[in-house]
Amino acid sequence: MTSSADLSQMSAGRLRAEALAAARRFKNTWIEFGAVLIQVRSRMSWREWGFDSFEAYCAKELHIRQKTAQKLTASYGFLMKHEPEIAASESRFGSAPSDGRGTDDMAADESAAQSSSSAAGPEHARVSDHQCSC
Repeated sequence: MTSSADLSQMSAGRLRAEALAAARRFKNTWIEFGAVLIQVRSRMSWREWGFDSFEAYCAKELHIRQKTAQKLTASYGFLMKHEPEIAASESRFGSAPSDGRGTDDMAADESAAQSSSSAAGPEHARVSDHQCSC
């Protein structure tokens, strides 16, 4: 990881390369996080772990808001529907849950994400070695 002092001394070209590398790392991370959240929700693993709901699990254990979890799962759902090869290559959870619930959840998440255009979240990221429309 590059410190802010190091960044201030970089050439413009090197800084640009560092920005692209950081963006790729960020993208890979949110894709994996979205995939894991879909698995946790579809398997209802949060129940085994003593939580009353998926939302409670996200808030209390992961310290993320319900809206953040929805954006992450919606974004991953969008990738699985429209760019499955990118979702599979960027996540070690490269497919939808096998119990069938995940597909419905992803469709609902995608619908919610499309109707909520107020914030540009990870679903609008275009940083990849692949040119995706996500």
